[in-house]
Amino acid sequence: MDALSIMGGFLPPKSGDVEGNNRWQWMVFLKLWLLLVFAIWSLDLVPGFPGLARADEMRQLGEEIRQSRVEMIEVQLFELRVKQCLADTPVARQAYGEQLAKAMRRFYELTGTRYELLNCSDVR
Repeated sequence: MDALSIMGGFLPPKSGDVEGNNRWQWMVFLKLWLLLVFAIWSLDLVPGFPGLARADEMRQLGEEIRQSRVEMIEVQLFELRVKQCLADTPVARQAYGEQLAKAMRRFYELTGTRYELLNCSDVR
């Protein structure tokens, strides 16, 4: 199967065929309208006709993914803080502090709130 047979319906007829050209234009117009109707339906924009991608389900899935990421970052923040508090050298504490700062930025970007770090006195 070559490219010409695949694209046959979208390629214009040979020049000089006025009737074929008119028929081709109407077919392209019809195919584009059908594609538009399918896109509108599949995005669940037609009331009473559930589409392929339900907007409320997509929002719920996005929220679940965001919540899962928040929980993972919270665990990471806790573990990094414990490691920072138990670190033996200032260099190690500084390295954990930099990792904490990055994780806290990601937490803030996801939640819009600041993460309250554990006090080192509570760890020991």
